[in-house]
Amino acid sequence: AAGSDPGDGATEGIEDGGDDGSGDAIGAHITVAPRRPRLPAEAATTTFREAGGCSGYPSPMATQRSGPTPPTGDLDATEMVAWGGLLRTHAALVRALDDEMQASHGISLTQYEVLLLLSRSDDGALRMNELADGALLSLSGLSRLVDRLVNLGLVERAQCPTDRRGAFAVITPTGRDRFAAARPVHLDAVRRQFIDRLSPDAVSALAAAWTTLGASGCGEPEGD
Repeated sequence: AAGSDPGDGATEGIEDGGDDGSGDAIGAHITVAPRRPRLPAEAATTTFREAGGCSGYPSPMATQRSGPTPPTGDLDATEMVAWGGLLRTHAALVRALDDEMQASHGISLTQYEVLLLLSRSDDGALRMNELADGALLSLSGLSRLVDRLVNLGLVERAQCPTDRRGAFAVITPTGRDRFAAARPVHLDAVRRQFIDRLSPDAVSALAAAWTTLGASGCGEPEGD
């Protein structure tokens, strides 16, 4: 998901449920290798735009999964809507949530996510490599992001007492206050922009899909 903070890297998402059952949904990178072929372009006579959707994606109602076998690796109309819709929706949601976070609390969505991870850690501290893994950022990208948070007084850097090469990011009291103030605003935006626009059955179906993809190792490097 790309975050709007240019140096932060993409907005990397988690859905971190607290002890109270609530969650701090950020965003998520999901990469799914196409597996099924697409029908020929001429079979999809109605575009998704004509059906009231996004330009460039054929309507799932426009064609059936039948007919001549298309080139291997192509996506059929329904698969294209599923995949393209995921990408477009994710990008739009991240942009909207980031804009609200910037306007209300002066931090990016990615910076909010880092504060979330630190606030949930023991003593409010994480090794830089652990924090990078949790936020799905490169170490260099995380380092630049932490520098910004340090300048804002929200995070401090600390050296590991047992490893001179190790470094920690530590959330400050000001950082905890900023996160606590931003959290309800963020969760309200997630509901308005995403949850409340779907039926309970649709939310359950999405949750099941993400669980299935996660359990399958989706997005992880494939072995030889």
